[in-house]
Amino acid sequence: GLSPAYEQQPMPLGSGWTPLLDPDRNDGALAIARPVRLWRAQIQAGDSLAWPDALSGRGWLQMIEGELTPLDRADTVPMALIRGDGLGIPEGLTPCRALQAQKRSDLLLFELA
Repeated sequence: GLSPAYEQQPMPLGSGWTPLLDPDRNDGALAIARPVRLWRAQIQAGDSLAWPDALSGRGWLQMIEGELTPLDRADTVPMALIRGDGLGIPEGLTPCRALQAQKRSDLLLFELA
């Protein structure tokens, strides 16, 4: 068993993916004692966002707000993602080259072991 722990710090969101949780605390992320990583991104309308280089396992993209269009998407990927939508990401594969915001968008990306 692990001892309970609590950590809190401001996480300013910049351009691109901001790491929030990481078992190795990479790039200023908070520690987590589980094999999971979490990123957050906010994209302005018209901007595009590539997947984080560190993404290597299977993942889940969750839309908080906005509308995204996957660029160069696989046939199994929807043409648009809107508030509340989620998208599973198989291990070692990305479902599209990048994401382009049709509206200001806020999203979370989970990498699961």
